[in-house]
Amino acid sequence: MKLRKVVCIAFIFLNSSFCLNAQRTSNIWYFGKGVGLNFNNNPPTPLTGGALTSIESCSSVADKNGNLLFYTNGVSVNNRKKELMIGGVPIGGDMSSTNGAVIIPFHGNDSLYYIFTRGAASQDEQNLAYSIVNINRDGGYGEVIQKNNIIEDKIIEKLTVVSHCNKKDFWVIVRKWNTDEYHSYLVTSTGINSTPVVSHTGLVVSGAETNAIGVLKSSTNNKKLAAVHGFQNDLVELMDFDNTTSYF
Repeated sequence: MKLRKVVCIAFIFLNSSFCLNAQRTSNIWYFGKGVGLNFNNNPPTPLTGGALTSIESCSSVADKNGNLLFYTNGVSVNNRKKELMIGGVPIGGDMSSTNGAVIIPFHGNDSLYYIFTRGAASQDEQNLAYSIVNINRDGGYGEVIQKNNIIEDKIIEKLTVVSHCNKKDFWVIVRKWNTDEYHSYLVTSTGINSTPVVSHTGLVVSGAETNAIGVLKSSTNNKKLAAVHGFQNDLVELMDFDNTTSYF
């Protein structure tokens, strides 16, 4: 593990859906108050009239041709009709969580999707949880068939997903509160491994709840991770990442 601390770096980011593959599954974004971007066009064109309202947290997913399937602010799920999906509220996240929601597909089943959520630092329960969407339900508009299944508690506002080196599985990565630990959960065709891979960086995040705020993102080649720690910490962690073992 290599760790560098960088002070006074500004990160400009948009918390969009996870880039699933080289197809067009991440080409439609909805965020903010009913707005979005369509990356099927060049240059991208604006979208309006979305049902999503969010301060920070948001994630969207499209099919392989770039057609919107559904989107979420971590609290509710909306289908492509811009209506609340059946079973779509509440799903356990918070619209003011920095990395509050991310969508990934089931390997080997193109009708099912995971939505991983993380609550806000201001909430009493700060859990990593998941919900499951079956997009074939409700005539193809989708239904949340499971929701708010808790994986782990006391997680700060950092949640990201990195592709495994086999290009089939995924690592769901979170930051543990009051420790120097990152926990990585392997998601395969058989489900979510309940035992995380634990990596230590030497930086303990604790204290005031505002210290839990900040972004965790991976590089496009899945070999680096960057975590922004504001307020009392006031630094950025830059980390090497092994997407075979998930060790930092």
